Order: sequence, then structure tokens, then C-alpha cells
Amino acid sequence: MAGLRGAVLAIAVGTSLFCSWTLGAAVVAEDSGLNMLKCTITSRCQLFDNKTQEKWNCQNIWNTFYASIPAVSDDVCDLPSNQYSEYIRQTQQAIPKDKTLLWSGRDVLGTMIKNYTESCHVINLEYTFTGCLLDDLKWCNQAGELEKCDDCKVFSKSSVGAFWNQASLEFAGEASGLVSILLSGKRKGGAFIETSILATVELPTLRTSHVTKVQILLLDKTETEQCGKGTVKTLQEKLKEYGFEENCEDNVNEIYGRLCEERRREGDIPGFYHCSSANLERATFFGTFLVMLYTYINNFCNQKI
Repeated sequence: MAGLRGAVLAIAVGTSLFCSWTLGAAVVAEDSGLNMLKCTITSRCQLFDNKTQEKWNCQNIWNTFYASIPAVSDDVCDLPSNQYSEYIRQTQQAIPKDKTLLWSGRDVLGTMIKNYTESCHVINLEYTFTGCLLDDLKWCNQAGELEKCDDCKVFSKSSVGAFWNQASLEFAGEASGLVSILLSGKRKGGAFIETSILATVELPTLRTSHVTKVQILLLDKTETEQCGKGTVKTLQEKLKEYGFEENCEDNVNEIYGRLCEERRREGDIPGFYHCSSANLERATFFGTFLVMLYTYINNFCNQKI
């Protein structure tokens, strides 16, 4: 029996570790329960912990996040703005001065957000512990019923939207010194959208007592979208209204190397890591299989040993 127990334990541990490397960023919580969501979040937590040498209690963090997810009886399309307060409080990190990067337009910026963050040694929300655990994930309620969130008309009050709104507010509120904003002139509707989280949540939350300057970094400028024109001009005017000193660079594609070189001289930023990036993007099929296998082994242990 002791030999069987050891073999089962070895398989379970091996399965759990393999799951950490196979569950991708697009994993969603569907029927195979919140097991898939839990496995992804705890795997990212462990990876973040290993890479940054921080000591996080991944099981407690999952428990706190799960408790923050709306119950089955809750209206998942009308959540309060503080729905995820305890999870954010438990995972929040202090952001070093001059290192905050805000962005808007992920669909056009794509991997440039990640590239700029890593090359220029700055931090966006997805590189914090709070954000990286949930980046690109979907959830709805504690029963894993994703379809119940499909008809939510106001994203900021939906299960996922309420989290990102609140996390963005807390992240912007921690900013100090120089704050950078990354945008793209190729974005449909303009580089700066006045209904975006950047416009409605982050900018109003920046504190003039802590932020010394806001730097606009525009990629892919066009005839209508550049410093002093179009929606970029709207952003510049809004920053001045809020009382911030601002400067605008609309040739970032050309000066990208120089910008990052200056930042790199300041050294690495310990304690931050994009744990939901390609480091975890593997075959979801095998991840699903292993979660099922792990569940089966756990049930076997409980019943037979």
C-alpha cells in the first residue's frame, strides 16, 4: 500500500507540474470546472513566484479570487465596482517610481506592449502579480457558466470587466514620477478612445501630487493621428486639464531603441514578471487531459488509500 501511495503521489505531482507548463493563456473556465481556471491561475502564481523569488501563497490567492467571483445567484451583468477588492488587496505590489506604463488599443498594439515593457524596463498592469494571473482569462460565476455573461451590455459591470476596471484604477493610483502611455495611430476610431479604460478610469485616477510628467508614445502615426492632431491632441488637452505636464513622441517606431536604451541603464525591476505570456502558452488539449487525470487520481486517493 505504501508503494501504491508513493506511485500515485508521484504521478499526481508530475501531472500538476506538467499542467503548469501546458495550460495556455486562452484557457477558460468551462464545465471541466473551475478546475481549468484554478490550474491556470495557480500555475501562473507558482511561475511568478519562482521567477521573482517572491513568496506567494498560491492556494490562498486562488481561494480569495474564487470567493470574489460572483455566486450563481448574483447578477453577473451588474457587479459593484469593489467586487474584487480583497483579491486585489492580497496581490497588490508597490510600483517603482517612473516605471508605470499605461496603454490602450491592444488589438492594434499587439505584442508591442510586451516588447516595450520588457525592453524598456517599465511595468504595465499585466506584469504585476494582480494582473498577470488573470491576463487573457475568462470567467463568469462560481459555477463556470460562461454563457451567462455573454449578454452583458456594460463591460465594466460584467464579471471580467469589473475586475479589469478595478485593477486598472488601483494600478493608476499607485503611479508616481514619469508615466508613459503607449498608443497606436492605426487604431480604428483614433489612438485615444474616450470610452476606453485609459480615458474613463486610469487618467482620472492619476494623482498630480505623485505624477511629475506624462509621456505619450505614439506608434504608427498617420496624417490625422499624431502629436497635436486628432485624438492624440484630445489626450494632450485632457492631460493639461488634469494638471499634468505632458510631452508627446509620435516617431516611436524610429526612436524606440534610444528610448529603451535610456531606460535599460536604470537596471532591472525585481519582483515583476509576465507570467501569462508565452512561458505558459502550450497545448490546451494536453492541459485539459492532465487536469482530468489529476482529478481522477485525487478521487482514487481519497477512495482507495
